[in-house]
Amino acid sequence: MVSGDRVFLTAFAPDTAAGAAAGAGELLTLALDLESGRELWRRVAPRPRIEEIDRRNGPAAASPAVDAERVVVFFGDFGLIAYDHAGEELWRTALGPFSNLYGMGASPILHQGRVYIALDQHGGSHLLCVDAADGEVIWRSERPTATSGHSTPVLWRPEGGRLQLLVPGSFFLTSYDTGTGERLWWVRGLSFEMKSTPVLGEGLLYVNGYGSQFNEEGQTVRATSWSEALAGDSDGDRLLSADEMPDDFSRDWFPFNDLSRDGVLDEGEWTYFRNAMETRNNLMAIRLPAAGARGDLTRDHVAWQYFRSVPQLPSPVLAGGVLLMVNDRGLVTSFAAASGEVLQQGRIDDFVDSVYASPVASPAGIYLAGRAGEVVLLPRDGSLEPVARADFGETIVATPALHDGVLLVRTDAALYAFPGVTASR
Repeated sequence: MVSGDRVFLTAFAPDTAAGAAAGAGELLTLALDLESGRELWRRVAPRPRIEEIDRRNGPAAASPAVDAERVVVFFGDFGLIAYDHAGEELWRTALGPFSNLYGMGASPILHQGRVYIALDQHGGSHLLCVDAADGEVIWRSERPTATSGHSTPVLWRPEGGRLQLLVPGSFFLTSYDTGTGERLWWVRGLSFEMKSTPVLGEGLLYVNGYGSQFNEEGQTVRATSWSEALAGDSDGDRLLSADEMPDDFSRDWFPFNDLSRDGVLDEGEWTYFRNAMETRNNLMAIRLPAAGARGDLTRDHVAWQYFRSVPQLPSPVLAGGVLLMVNDRGLVTSFAAASGEVLQQGRIDDFVDSVYASPVASPAGIYLAGRAGEVVLLPRDGSLEPVARADFGETIVATPALHDGVLLVRTDAALYAFPGVTASR
């Protein structure tokens, strides 16, 4: 996150190679000088626990949130901490522990003296608002249908209306009143697992969600009913252990559906499994409503959807009238943003790579970073012929940042700053 002449980062520093494998190490917040890259300060966060996370995630996944006075960071192993720009701690608010098979991933949002963060997990998911001055909780809104989520919400204000927080989650895109946490309206049809951040523009909200290969178009699987599944309930307790699953498929999914982590599935968890299997991976364009909208807007506000080659991790990007997405395997699709018409789809030469980072748009084009270290610049018209490219030879999982004509690229080895490239090429 860049603010003024400073770059703020979160990071994880393992104690040793062995410690890294076990998750042991320090949770860091760093401030760098934007012009020189010189480290100005670093602070170590408290770490009262080490939560189990997926190997593709990390304990410092969330980006900082910054305003003119403070820097707010979130770590799943502690909670929220605020510093001033000189690195002095202002407050800390312990949160959790959390129960998320992949680990926590959403970043905080800082706006007009309030901090918002979506804490979706396998049980007890909620949206939290705290006072940016002291970290005290202002409101908490429960999200009972959200069971596996890592998406950072976005702020949006309809003309003449109140500020809203638009939050992707399992099955729903939901709007909340930022003042009170009240649930205002929602749209159905999202994946059961959400990781990407929504994009606003053209009077639409664009969001993509990917659950699994079994949620691909034409490959969806329908799980049996609860009564049919109970045929394997050998001890008659009306709960299903992994050994009592009706088939190998449901047995493989057991860890993802044991939301309570008690070693058995009840009817509610089985129903979640059935609903999850019926969702489809998709990119959805939602027509934003007028002020005062309430309730389920699905029927009249889904402008268009696209169901193939959808990303799991990268968010889409909007460049003028073009929407572009890249899936985790490097397949790029560009759309006419208003209609959903596919402009081009394909792989970029020598860019056959896994992709974690989201594309970012500049006046010069769209930057796309592959995990193996190659960064390409695509035109803003939706064509897929790069106008520039560079190979860092280092792993890239973080989304590049753009600030006042400076491109920042973070690899596993370094942070690079390229002044002037966004305007000159």
